[in-house]
Amino acid sequence: MAQAQSIFIPKASNADLAALDYFTAWDFVFNASSGVATQRNNHSLATFPPGDTNGYFAGVMGEDYDGVAIAVSLFWVAPAIVGDVVWFVSWERDNALPGGANVDVDSYAAAKAVVSAAPGVTGEIQKATILFTAAEADGIVGGDPYRLRIRRDSGVLSDTMPGEAQLFRVSLMGT
Repeated sequence: MAQAQSIFIPKASNADLAALDYFTAWDFVFNASSGVATQRNNHSLATFPPGDTNGYFAGVMGEDYDGVAIAVSLFWVAPAIVGDVVWFVSWERDNALPGGANVDVDSYAAAKAVVSAAPGVTGEIQKATILFTAAEADGIVGGDPYRLRIRRDSGVLSDTMPGEAQLFRVSLMGT
């Protein structure tokens, strides 16, 4: 098994965070009609209430990314202690070359989903991971800007957790 490698430089509001290889809830951008940012014991959280809630993280793939598979790990908590949450993740490659992507039009690749069980204890951290090939990540290559859309759709039958899911970290690792 190959050693994990950092594969991106996250967009961060604090220069001290720019070199870290994860996103925090502070970096999350909600669509205008869904979700809110909140705090829990001084942890920033992006909340996903029941319904179809989504938003995105924006980043730049590291120049040295060599096409390895990408493990996207979602770290989340919830007030509920029973049921399952279905997380959907999709990539949009915003390549900056002339003739590249148009920021006026969404062009996300097909989403992949993972079912993650609610914690047995309220506030306990859960981790859900989805593996993407470079092709599934919208053909991402080193140096490309991108958006990573995260969505919870409680209308999916497998999503049985009542109340909100609260996302607070996302990590991307090469595998």
